[in-house]
Amino acid sequence: MKDYLQPLFAMEAVRASFGLDPCLPGYRMRAVMEEREATSLEDKGRMKTGDIAVLLLVSFLGITRVWVGGYRFGVADNAWQVPAVRALATGEFSHDYIFQAPPKLSLFFASFAFLGRRLAIEPLYFAAYVSASMASTVALFLLARRMLASPSAALLAVLLLLTRKQVVAGANTWDPLFLPRVAAMPFLLLGWLYLLKGRFANAGLLLGGAFAVHPLTGLYGGAIGVLTIVISRPRCGRPLGRFAAGAAPLVLLALWYARGTGAPILNASADWYRAMLVRNLHHLKPTGFPRMAGLLLFGLWAGSSFGWGKDSKRCDLLLGATAAAAIVFMYFAAAETFGRIIGLAEPERALLNPPALAVLQPLRISGVFGILVLIAIAGVMWQGAGKGLLGRLAMAGAAVALFFAHLVVGVIFLAAVILAGRGTSRSRSAGVIAVMIAGLVVSLVFHKTLLVLLFAVGGLSIISTGVLRGMLITPAAATLGVLVVIVGVLPVKWAPLAARRVFGDGVNVETSRYVHPIRLTVSGNAAFLEASAWISENVRPDEITIIPPWWEGFRAASGRPVFGTYKDGTLIFFDEDLAGEWLARMSLVGMRLAENTGPNLPRCERNAYAVLDERQVLEAARRFGAAYIVRPEGGLPGFAQVYAGHHVHIYRIPAAAAGAER
Repeated sequence: MKDYLQPLFAMEAVRASFGLDPCLPGYRMRAVMEEREATSLEDKGRMKTGDIAVLLLVSFLGITRVWVGGYRFGVADNAWQVPAVRALATGEFSHDYIFQAPPKLSLFFASFAFLGRRLAIEPLYFAAYVSASMASTVALFLLARRMLASPSAALLAVLLLLTRKQVVAGANTWDPLFLPRVAAMPFLLLGWLYLLKGRFANAGLLLGGAFAVHPLTGLYGGAIGVLTIVISRPRCGRPLGRFAAGAAPLVLLALWYARGTGAPILNASADWYRAMLVRNLHHLKPTGFPRMAGLLLFGLWAGSSFGWGKDSKRCDLLLGATAAAAIVFMYFAAAETFGRIIGLAEPERALLNPPALAVLQPLRISGVFGILVLIAIAGVMWQGAGKGLLGRLAMAGAAVALFFAHLVVGVIFLAAVILAGRGTSRSRSAGVIAVMIAGLVVSLVFHKTLLVLLFAVGGLSIISTGVLRGMLITPAAATLGVLVVIVGVLPVKWAPLAARRVFGDGVNVETSRYVHPIRLTVSGNAAFLEASAWISENVRPDEITIIPPWWEGFRAASGRPVFGTYKDGTLIFFDEDLAGEWLARMSLVGMRLAENTGPNLPRCERNAYAVLDERQVLEAARRFGAAYIVRPEGGLPGFAQVYAGHHVHIYRIPAAAAGAER
């Protein structure tokens, strides 16, 4: 009998699970179910509307990045990338030594060359930067929400990553100008998001897209993805296969397009090794090693110990990134140790063998790793913000300091956040207060502008909490709202002015981190702008000008070929044959080319250009061809002066000397 009635008991259990009385007539049951379904759909509609509102806010933060973080054009890597796009688009710079065969390093250059044939480069780059910024902030928010299981914590992560954070070896979490790695960022972040969702083919496709746009970003984002799959999946063969299948088409297309770039693989010339030691060693060794070591330790602690709630899978991506970064740093330590053991004068020279590994610039992984670490930090900060007033103030202090990359002060306030999250006992509260006072004292001594911001955000946080009490807004959310408005939306030019008013005009108040200009064209000093304008209007596209080698954006500003700049040495990574000629050209314009000089020319090197004599100029023109020379100080009476401005002098080199012996 019991077995016979079991189906009936089962039906009653099903009805009860829906909250229905088993004795209700069928039509009444359907009515109740339809009512519940309608209510459920209404709730989903409200959630969707809320999600859209948050995404609109995040997209707006992508736009505010322009005036909060600044925007530049034609400098840094734009100095050679913008002319490279123009060379591919219109055939310009055909007489410039680095663009006679325009570098085809990624599909980014081909795509923007196609657009550059129809649109002006300056507005095209700015529009692309704003679009990439909006897409990146939305993708970052979605990724952080998946990792942190909290929209508010994800919004805090977006806030922390709005501005550039330099990690090690020249790697950044974001760049305030449009570069291939900026264009690749949305693909990278969305690829990681799909990886966490278990959609491995889609993740591979997106990370393959990142590789096609900027190979190094795609390479290290993909390496983190692979290690994440290996760590999180006991049986990882099938997920890895799907990931590889998704990435393969775009990766192979990008490799086919970039074939024949001239990058060394197993061996390289002596000139290549010397040029790399002079110009590019800072991309291969971690000048900020303690910073990276701290990132590694925090990644391990947050990923394995903290956990962000019950779902440990949320930490898989951070653990995969920590493992990848640890492998890179073990490689660096082993290479430099080996260099010291065998007695190399420059132990870092061991980092150049094999050359292919140096071309891949392994320490560049620190940029994408830093993104995940800051997401983890946002999760820790948001948990601390829920632990009372002290937790909220500590979170606000850490957010402001880290936003402007004041790492020491940020770490002090982060320690206060962690202490606040451990409990509410009196002794612990006293510890939190003591740590926050230490952060304020450090700010008072070294960063007075930051101190003003800390008091402004902390005070407004307390006021907003009192004003909004009784509404459906938590005190932590009110503090986050203050942070978004004061730090993420409003330009903070007022902070240095307030610091001067409080501490006096005679006090050295820092402004560089708070006043970020928006420059849609190439910027420079008065001599640079004066010379570039004259060269653009009066020099033919087939005539070459010798310029000060630290004027890196002169090509982009003038639209004319130049004899050479120190920045040109970046391309030696990808073109072995360029090394010898770059060394020769720099030597002819007075550069001593000391090893491990770094990215910037020291003052003594700049002075060498100022005292170039006519014999050196004629030799440079005879060997490599040049029609004009720009001298900010003048001083070449043997040449015909064709322009004498307020800040610069331009001379014509005799035609007989410009033989271009090549």
